[in-house]
Amino acid sequence: MSEKRITFRLNMDKFTHIKAYEIYQSIPKSQRSDFIRMAIILMNDRNEQINYMRDMLTNSNTMRINTSKDNNIEVSDNMIDFLIDFTE
Repeated sequence: MSEKRITFRLNMDKFTHIKAYEIYQSIPKSQRSDFIRMAIILMNDRNEQINYMRDMLTNSNTMRINTSKDNNIEVSDNMIDFLIDFTE
């Protein structure tokens, strides 16, 4: 089996580093590697979804969302602008 080791440092003067350390310490030792792997994958998926939304929103002035076979919702330009600002 081929293994890779990753090491990272935390600066305990920074709030996000302290928070990350607290979360890490709260995870049972036997589950920490799984947690880190899933966090990396989920963050990547989240970023891909945000980029997809940004691309969709910036490439159209209006957007129609299918909610069922017979029903469409039209999204206004103001809502699209809001969502673009939200994803930046």
